[in-house]
Amino acid sequence: MTHEDTIYEWANDNADEVIAAVEGNGMDYPGFCVKCGAEHGGCEPDMVNGLCESCGNWSVYGAQELVFYLECAI
Repeated sequence: MTHEDTIYEWANDNADEVIAAVEGNGMDYPGFCVKCGAEHGGCEPDMVNGLCESCGNWSVYGAQELVFYLECAI
């Protein structure tokens, strides 16, 4: 599985959480680690491959960036 596949799979498995984070007040700039699932504050909306303080991987993505990986159900 490629890193992009991991992002795609994580974003879709956690779509409700990603959407809720984007729809929030935007004050804490949420992001998520696509390896361990840890939520991070203070992430730029377009963050890609940020350092996860929980697992040490460079796998933190801004919530708004993760929206681009969501499947659209029409």
